[in-house]
Amino acid sequence: MIDMTTSLRHLIWGDALLFDRLTLLPPEALSAKLSANNKSVIKLAVHIVGDAEWYQYCLTGHPY
Repeated sequence: MIDMTTSLRHLIWGDALLFDRLTLLPPEALSAKLSANNKSVIKLAVHIVGDAEWYQYCLTGHPY
C-alpha cells in the first residue's frame, strides 16, 4: 500500500494532467455533454477538483 504523500502526489499529478489536456480543447468543447441529462465537461472537471479536496480532507483531516 502506498503512503499518504504518494497518494496526494498522484492526486495532484492526475488533476494537473486533466487540466493540461482540457486547455488543449477549443472553448466550445468544454460545454459539450454526452447527452442532455449529463453534466458538461467543465462541470465534471470542477466536480473532480472538489472530490480531490474532499479526498485530501478524508486522508488528513485538514481542509485543502
